[in-house]
Amino acid sequence: MSASTPALPLPSQPAAARLPLRLQLNPTMGDGTQDGTWWPQSRDLDVELADLVDHFPEEHGRINRAVFSRPDWDTAPHRVRVGRGMLHVGSFPRRDSHQIWLSMDRGRRIVLTVTAPEIPDQRDGDAPAGGAQNPSDPDVLLHWADEGGSFWEPHTVAPSHRP
Repeated sequence: MSASTPALPLPSQPAAARLPLRLQLNPTMGDGTQDGTWWPQSRDLDVELADLVDHFPEEHGRINRAVFSRPDWDTAPHRVRVGRGMLHVGSFPRRDSHQIWLSMDRGRRIVLTVTAPEIPDQRDGDAPAGGAQNPSDPDVLLHWADEGGSFWEPHTVAPSHRP
């Protein structure tokens, strides 16, 4: 009798129904703070991380590993099937940072702020959330509804600036 390995989930949304990768990278990256913003299309990390890895701009290198904020997602995989095989994934179990840290093949770490899928991508000209008027300010775009409250409460500073 041979041991069987459980099948890994496949993306549930057909490729044709997906929008192009919604990612905005800062002109200067790698200073240890926020390097950009990512707008996933759902809270299914298996699907969204595969999209990020498979469509990440080549000039920044290849993503080798990802560490995510578990409260932001409906799924919490340890591995994600991507175009080139399997990607190992870790999490901050209770850290609600709204970030994903990417370890790159060139030894660099990229920190992306994850914007809730319900928030429109400001680059497409959609109306800003909550009446915000400055889409270039990433903190304006970051409103998560966690258990009925704002992700700002009880903090007065953005998660990317918290210790």
